[in-house]
Amino acid sequence: MGEGIVELIVRAASENSYDGPLDVLRALGVRKFFTGDLGRTSPYERQRIAALFGDFADSVLEDAIWPTPVKDRPGWISFFGTALRSVHLAWTRFRVAPRSLRLSSYLRTIWRLKVLPFDPESRERLLDACPVCKAPFTFTRTLGVSHCPCCAKLDDEGFVRGGVDLADYPQRIVHVRDEAALDYFTGLIDPSPVLRARISESAAPVLSKLDRGDLFEGGIAIICAVTTPSDFRGRTLNRPFVAKDYKRFTPDLLARVGRALIDWPETIQAIAEEIRADAPRRAGFFGIHKELGPLLSVTMDPHVHPDFRKLLRQELDANMESSASRLPTVRRAENRHRDDLVTTQAAATLVGRTRKFVATQIATSPDFTVIRTAGGKGPTLLKASELERAFALKDKLRPSTNAAVRLGIPRSAVADLAEEGLILRERGPIVALSSGKAYYHSDSLEALIHRVMNTARPEEPPKCAIRITVGINRLGGELNARWGAIFKAILAGELPVWQIRGRLSAVMTSLAVEHISRLANYVHDKRDVHLVQSEVALLAGENHNTITLAIQYGLLSDKPTIDEARRFAELYISTPAIQAALGDSGCDIDIYSLRKALAQRGVLPALELPGRERFLWFRQSIDFDWLRTAFDEHEPPMPSLLSDAQWVKLQPLLSSLIRSRGACDQENRRDLENMLAVLRSGRTWRSFGQVHGRLGHLRRRFQIWIEDGTWDRILRELVSLNLADWPHPKTEDGHRQLKTGSGLARCLLVERATLLKSNSRSHFKPIADVLASAQSEGTLIDPGASLE
Repeated sequence: MGEGIVELIVRAASENSYDGPLDVLRALGVRKFFTGDLGRTSPYERQRIAALFGDFADSVLEDAIWPTPVKDRPGWISFFGTALRSVHLAWTRFRVAPRSLRLSSYLRTIWRLKVLPFDPESRERLLDACPVCKAPFTFTRTLGVSHCPCCAKLDDEGFVRGGVDLADYPQRIVHVRDEAALDYFTGLIDPSPVLRARISESAAPVLSKLDRGDLFEGGIAIICAVTTPSDFRGRTLNRPFVAKDYKRFTPDLLARVGRALIDWPETIQAIAEEIRADAPRRAGFFGIHKELGPLLSVTMDPHVHPDFRKLLRQELDANMESSASRLPTVRRAENRHRDDLVTTQAAATLVGRTRKFVATQIATSPDFTVIRTAGGKGPTLLKASELERAFALKDKLRPSTNAAVRLGIPRSAVADLAEEGLILRERGPIVALSSGKAYYHSDSLEALIHRVMNTARPEEPPKCAIRITVGINRLGGELNARWGAIFKAILAGELPVWQIRGRLSAVMTSLAVEHISRLANYVHDKRDVHLVQSEVALLAGENHNTITLAIQYGLLSDKPTIDEARRFAELYISTPAIQAALGDSGCDIDIYSLRKALAQRGVLPALELPGRERFLWFRQSIDFDWLRTAFDEHEPPMPSLLSDAQWVKLQPLLSSLIRSRGACDQENRRDLENMLAVLRSGRTWRSFGQVHGRLGHLRRRFQIWIEDGTWDRILRELVSLNLADWPHPKTEDGHRQLKTGSGLARCLLVERATLLKSNSRSHFKPIADVLASAQSEGTLIDPGASLE
């Protein structure tokens, strides 16, 4: 059993004293002179060959002998009833198993199967060349089935006989660990009844629909995938082409593939893991081709049955899914099987930033787990959980700018508080998400603020008390302060503080110390520190625009230091700074009056800057005492126009509004009397301000009271107190004002509000002119009319 037509003709030639099978074919008139063409002989030629065997013609014509082509499967033959690719058979050479030749002197077709290096029945290694002359076995000549075709000798009678009996050279027996799996795999193709009786296992139920030939070919394809070298660059299955390529089909691999068919899919999953372990040395950058490329090629091989390929692809997809959670590799979306890994585009949507920001900031940060290929090809993956945790933490953090505003200190000083352990700085992934900004935990920030504010004394602050920020600025600037030491001193009780109520809510701005000298120990001089323009303006007591122009004109460098800012403040002073200094002492002077007064004294500006009335003066040339005296003595103070009883009735109308702006009742009364004096005297606002000062302050408050309805309430009370009708003497302009009641007063105030809203700073009509024009135009309101 297992002898094919080629082997049968060889035996017939040797027993009938022919030199080889080709002589037999010539004698029969068959033109197929190559053993590989015997399977493609015509029916007539088959009848001629069958006639050679006489009574055994019927058995010769069976498929068990003839390699009949399989229908609709080119390149496949019926190998003793099992479909087999003809490329697996050696047609010009053969091999022998010496031990089997001792038992039965005939050649078996299974020995020509290049995939099997041993006899499946006896497990003996096959001999493919003469052990004496080393010549390979071919079908060209025969000296007997069990003899070397090349080693010939003459017997006693002068006949040519075989000189080497191959049965005398037994080969070693093959041993494997899984004998049953090896028997199963070789039994798929071997026709030997002895071997088939030895098979005790069958293929997995999922493979039961495939015939033995398809299972055998699928197993061979898996062996080709397993033995594919890591430097193989093709995408197709690495099949053997020459005889030496079949040396990789070892008995152990055959047994393992047999076990894979029996235990499908457990062994296939193990093989997939072994192939994945070699992925770093395999060509490519990422994906299933990189990880399981050889096995994936099996699913695309046309020689493997489609059902087998489908089942294998299902197992590969299952392997990609099962390995996704424990193997951080770059994969495409269809094979990623992980929700925690997102691409840069998905990460940009998740964090609300651009894809470029994610690629340049987040993906390059060491605080995030980034998965990318070694060559930079393919997608970049990030862990969504890390991004979500970072953004969940962001709601509990405050940037350094916000922390500085809450504490009332420079932004650079917030880091010093973190180093002192007063607040907690976040150094995790959130920094990468925020372009490298410093973030601090809001809980620690609020705890520090609460502790500091609780140390403030409840009683009223002393008369000489000064806000901490104001004192620090006077001592050299907020950048020179040791804020960490200040906070520690406040918390330890070494620096007593009082809280000042008002609209300023920053910690260091709302707290005051007893005297400025208490802050001197917490300031150091950093002369080499470069300041921004806003800090220079704060240190020099100027506005931001003045500092900008000073830099443009070369009075300050582009990055001024503290020394430069101090020298500038010592040499120069701007017109708004002069006004502010006079206003702090209760002397409100407009720009034109100030410039006129300085010109009369012979003081000239040091530099005229672009803009409306913007000058720089030499600070030493400004005599502030003379300016205060000159404007205070221009006209004696006005007497009070309201009695105490009248003020008691008017006070509730203004107390709520004034308290919201931090003013006292005494200032409220003074402003109201000044406004009534302007209306009564008929002067312009400017002339009144030149005499009594605080022009800008008075005009602003007058406009605010008109717009928010305060003056309507004041007028009602003035009418009830008979304070709306005043005799007005003849003015300097020749106009005589009439006795008017509440109607005229209301008309006058409406006219004045219109002028203020138009922001006409260059000209104000005298009040007498307004009254005269209102009377001539008939717009005076009846004195008895209702104010509503």
